[in-house]
Amino acid sequence: MPQTAILVAKGFAMRRCVATFAQQFENIQVRACPPHSVLVEVADRGQAEFAVRLAAEFDRSDVYAAAGDIRTQDIPSAVRQLAQRIRTLVAS
Repeated sequence: MPQTAILVAKGFAMRRCVATFAQQFENIQVRACPPHSVLVEVADRGQAEFAVRLAAEFDRSDVYAAAGDIRTQDIPSAVRQLAQRIRTLVAS
């Protein structure tokens, strides 16, 4: 059984990737290695839609943690409030 793993994912999804791996393989140490890129390079939709996608990462973390698929993430309330503000700004 391996003792370490390197995880590669888009930078904005890396936290969820590590949390998923940690939940499924708790005895394996991981190293997060997102590709060297700027956020603009990985955007796969318009700016407003992409901002909502980024904010939704927190929602996905909550849903997957509640289902037991990933480790629960401690997201500061200020970050959650900012994500909600982004959603509100884009919706208006």
